[in-house]
Amino acid sequence: MGTILQQKLRQGFVFLTLMLFGFAGFTQTGTAVTMTVQNAVQTAPNMFEYDVMVTNTGTTAIAIRGYSCGVNFASGMGGTGTLSHTYVSRDASLSTLPAVSAGYTASSYHLRLTTTNAAAGNEVALTAGVPVRVATMRVTNTVSFPSGFNPALAIQTMVAAGKTSCVVTAILTPPGTSYAINAIGNSTASGTLQALTGQVNTPCFFLNSTTPFTATITSIPVTCYGQSNGTATVTLSGGTGALTVASGSYKINGGSSITYSGNAFTITGLAAGTYTISV
Repeated sequence: MGTILQQKLRQGFVFLTLMLFGFAGFTQTGTAVTMTVQNAVQTAPNMFEYDVMVTNTGTTAIAIRGYSCGVNFASGMGGTGTLSHTYVSRDASLSTLPAVSAGYTASSYHLRLTTTNAAAGNEVALTAGVPVRVATMRVTNTVSFPSGFNPALAIQTMVAAGKTSCVVTAILTPPGTSYAINAIGNSTASGTLQALTGQVNTPCFFLNSTTPFTATITSIPVTCYGQSNGTATVTLSGGTGALTVASGSYKINGGSSITYSGNAFTITGLAAGTYTISV
């Protein structure tokens, strides 16, 4: 059986990818944490999802206890409808951490997610340089989003009334001298550190794009039954404004995001079956 891909670019909405690059919140020398918003994907005319990622960008071994993140968006995103913000999932490695709570403040155009801090012994180690998906969040509108709207998603990097700063609470591993920074000010506390983190720039991400991406897909089936050597080459074209098809990320059957660079790009290691690719 050959490898078949279903293209999810239909019904007038597009699956697009957003990469927001983060700056590090520093504690002591060698300790840094970066939080970013990535992989914003429109999944219906009135719905999109995005990932919040945390990376230990320093050299110090740390373990995460809890976190919060605020994401601002442009006014007018809801059009004539009403928005809601809900939690979807996170990496399984974070199962010992408290549950994620979602919030939304309409008057300040602000999305938020928070956890409480895990009890001692339930922290999760953050391997240096390895991004961890701390939340996939969903924004839903009661009507379709305005056509071609750029929500201008931007992480809340500063302390502000009525908004949630992006903060990671962690411990040094193995635990050592009590050291912490609590958001801005680098004040010490016992046993934990908090790093204020966030992004620097906000690339364009258009909802209900009027000129969506299109894809041409060429597949090569597996050579023998039971093997996983099928491939699919995807060539993208189209897009709106500053959007580019030269690089980005895609998901296979709704799984984790996979980065690609270059157009076209080839997906390898496929077994016989049916696949849905969202870009």
